Amino acid sequence: MRWLYRIIIISGLLLQRAFAQDDRIAVDDVNQNVEKNTVAAPATACIPLPAAAAHGLIQTGDQSHPDKVSYCFAGQPGDAVLSFQVYDIDTQKEVDIFLNGAKISAAPLTGNNKWSGNLRVLLLDNFVKNTGTNEVTFENTQNPPNAWWWGVRRVAVEYCYTIPSPLGYGNIQGGDQSHADKVAYYFDGRAGDTYLSYQAYGIDNINEVDVFLNGAKVQDVPVTGAQTWGGDFGVVLPDALIKDASVNFIVFDNTQNPPKSDWWGVRQVSVGEVSAGSALSRAKSLNAAASASPDEFLLAHNYPNPFNPTTQIRYELSKADHVTLSIYNSLGQEVRRLVDLEQPAGYHLVTWNGRDQQGKPVPSGVYHYRLQVGDFVATKKMTVAK
Repeated sequence: MRWLYRIIIISGLLLQRAFAQDDRIAVDDVNQNVEKNTVAAPATACIPLPAAAAHGLIQTGDQSHPDKVSYCFAGQPGDAVLSFQVYDIDTQKEVDIFLNGAKISAAPLTGNNKWSGNLRVLLLDNFVKNTGTNEVTFENTQNPPNAWWWGVRRVAVEYCYTIPSPLGYGNIQGGDQSHADKVAYYFDGRAGDTYLSYQAYGIDNINEVDVFLNGAKVQDVPVTGAQTWGGDFGVVLPDALIKDASVNFIVFDNTQNPPKSDWWGVRQVSVGEVSAGSALSRAKSLNAAASASPDEFLLAHNYPNPFNPTTQIRYELSKADHVTLSIYNSLGQEVRRLVDLEQPAGYHLVTWNGRDQQGKPVPSGVYHYRLQVGDFVATKKMTVAK
């Protein structure tokens, strides 16, 4: 009996070990399936727009989107503008941009380990879904199986209008209230200076609404009566800022509105050639009014600000004269002289690349730029942010 009892016990132990081994194999199979499912899952999710954060394969930053990043925005009728910045694009074919699966553009080149400035791509209405969700994808077609740095940030979609546009948009009492912060327009490229005309509504102070051309500030909208339309206003868009062979974007940006709800708006927006007579004279007088200064010379705020690595400085000359434009550090030392020559009357634009007179990058910090034309002197502040 004792032997029989021992045989039964030993048999039970062997059966228990066999079942335990079967259980272990089953658990391993499940783990393998989980790993396979995890790998097979989509690498990126659709990020709602607007999205300021940076995504991609960014040195010392996000490295969870090595191949592509997708963004989503709600559909509505009308053309739209996709704005963004890209990081470290080495070839013209490195990053392609898709809208709802159709390629619409390629990201332009940038410097190594550097962010581009603000870039814009027109999304035509016939490619944008009027209802439901639209998907914009930045796809790094050259990355796999390599590991090149690349990325995208400050991605946004804004609906815009073709110029000419007579309708009123903004935050207008008794009218359109769907553009509380800004209104965007676009027009086809052209050569030469161009005159932008418009009417403005309810502009209470000289700094309330700024006008931008392709990202560069060109004017402060003049003051109007409260809750009334004022016009006709206008500004000369200098040829140096206009893209001759592609789309140009005009943005009226209500910088003082958020988080307020001030009434404001624009209408009767159009562009045309600058004639030698009334249009140019009217533009000069309006710009003088917009600057809120009795002097006919004007030094505008640089854009963008803060900036890295470049910014643009615009100034206006009422007559030909010798012009000096210099950059100074916080100690008052001149670090770069951008202009030192005789220049004609008109509208001038200078780009500073953030480097000193010896070509070396300046450190982060606050700088001043100073314009001197005869007895006229003006100084403004800018910030280099790295």
